[in-house]
Amino acid sequence: MSQRNARGLSVALSPSDAATSEVSSPPRGLTRATARRARVMIVDDNAWLLRTVAEVLARAGLTVVPLSDARVALELASRVSFDVVLFDLEMPDVDGARVLRELCRVAPSTKRFLMTSSHDEVRIAELAPLVKRVLRKPFTPDALLGALHEEGVVREVGTRA
Repeated sequence: MSQRNARGLSVALSPSDAATSEVSSPPRGLTRATARRARVMIVDDNAWLLRTVAEVLARAGLTVVPLSDARVALELASRVSFDVVLFDLEMPDVDGARVLRELCRVAPSTKRFLMTSSHDEVRIAELAPLVKRVLRKPFTPDALLGALHEEGVVREVGTRA
């Protein structure tokens, strides 16, 4: 179930978890019965990016689940339907390509966006067929929302209220 964070934005975490973005287990109360707004999972080890992207997407009216643990994200994606997963390719202690392939297996209908600052064009090209979009870090809120709009996840593009 979505809750309001300290800034009044709807995220699938408690306000204390949203402030730290150090989420290692699935949010409580998130089920397939959650009110139907587009659901987006963000998986990134960078706490600042995780918090910032979650805030931008919550302002756009999406249900947001930010996670810093790829293994937890895979487990949750196998149980809960998400419209989009934004996944960081470069994470510690996990092979991002392997996780992405596993995500394709456990949630084949989920749109996948790869977030990366990698300059390894060969690796990115190999993974491109598995994702709808590759978002090059750093990206702007407008670029993120524009990509989600083009994929039919958000209706209106804009980061300002």
